[in-house]
Amino acid sequence: MYRPLDFKDWLARPCPRSKRRDFEKSIARRLKKGDKLTDGERSQLTQEIAGFLNDNQHKLASLDACFMLQVPGNLLNLSVGSFLVGLGIYLGFVFSKGLDPTAGKTASRATLICYVVCVICCLAMFFVPGHLKTMDYAPIRRWIKTIDKRGTVQPSTQDEEAHDGGNITDPNATVTWPVRVSVEPRLARESAVELGVREGATKTVNHSYVSALQAAIKAQEESARAIRSILEAYNGAS
Repeated sequence: MYRPLDFKDWLARPCPRSKRRDFEKSIARRLKKGDKLTDGERSQLTQEIAGFLNDNQHKLASLDACFMLQVPGNLLNLSVGSFLVGLGIYLGFVFSKGLDPTAGKTASRATLICYVVCVICCLAMFFVPGHLKTMDYAPIRRWIKTIDKRGTVQPSTQDEEAHDGGNITDPNATVTWPVRVSVEPRLARESAVELGVREGATKTVNHSYVSALQAAIKAQEESARAIRSILEAYNGAS
């Protein structure tokens, strides 16, 4: 994997399984022939396979690749967790069974308490920020989930409402969003952009219309100046 495309190919499946089966059926008879393939047939089959891969690659993620990417982190978490649990069990037995007569039960209990407090604080430092980061997008997911339960609005109705700048007043009508909000910030931002606020979307459309009209007027003015300069040059020459 020397190139970014090689890594992208490794992360994705070559093609969906259903399309692969259909394509395999279409070329199965030619591949199972007892006779050797001619140069023309081999070239044609190679082109068909290459075209099939180009049309269907990078559309599905490879679950095996995703699992392999998760394995190192999972093994590290498992090993650290096992070490912490084993050490905690050892300190617990030392305190409960009195296995360290030199330190005594008081020192063993103090060691166990310090260990438990330190482990809890470290785990809290790791898990609490992750949970709080996940909760940042919880309101957005809750809004969309609540809206999705209310029904569906046809695209034509959405377009008319957005064009008129009005709001949907039907209490039983809602929107089916094309993109679900995910925990990932990038996907959440893309979903928020697709959802949009109707007022903001209307302003954006109106701004695009105004910019287009201004550009058309400017082009017409420049065209008129160019024609005028050509006419003056022609009159001067004559």
